[in-house]
Amino acid sequence: MSSESTVTHSRKADRKFRWGERSAFLPAALATILLPHAARVNSGATFERMTFKTATDRLTARVTADDIAKAFRVARNTIARARLDPSLSAYRSPPSDWQAALARLAMRRSLELKALADELRRG
Repeated sequence: MSSESTVTHSRKADRKFRWGERSAFLPAALATILLPHAARVNSGATFERMTFKTATDRLTARVTADDIAKAFRVARNTIARARLDPSLSAYRSPPSDWQAALARLAMRRSLELKALADELRRG
């Protein structure tokens, strides 16, 4: 590499971008680093066409009280009682750290729905 090209290259590396301009680094990184790995993940997979019934079953599947109870490692009845109005005598306090556990369940479900959407887009 000549010293002239080195100077030009370093000037481009030091360049500051204006509002709305983008560096070429991100598209280059996607093309060279991320996409080849993503292509390898499912390289041996075979895809069958999804039926309408399968797609709607997956879309309407929901997180059940049993799923929630399993996440907390408690009985289903404990979850049912924690969902009652606090003024009722059968009410029980929800399990400790319930927000984090429900967030994990919600995240898992959102990933399932995203995967379904991706499969449907691919056709």
